[in-house]
Amino acid sequence: MNVEIKCPVCGGREFIAADYSVAPGGGGGYFTAIPLGMVSAVRTTRYVCKSCGFLMEFFSKDDIKKLENKYGR
Repeated sequence: MNVEIKCPVCGGREFIAADYSVAPGGGGGYFTAIPLGMVSAVRTTRYVCKSCGFLMEFFSKDDIKKLENKYGR
């Protein structure tokens, strides 16, 4: 997958994306979730650099707004 990010380790620009909407979850899942309440959470999308294997995680813009509403700052 080509995305508009650059690997901070090797400068690579090709990544494998593990989107939280299609990745398995739960105890041994592929995504990190931050709780917002009893039954809601925001999750990250992970990108793995195809050149060196460096892993990056990102929140969607909508989820960033949810985090600000819940946790402030």
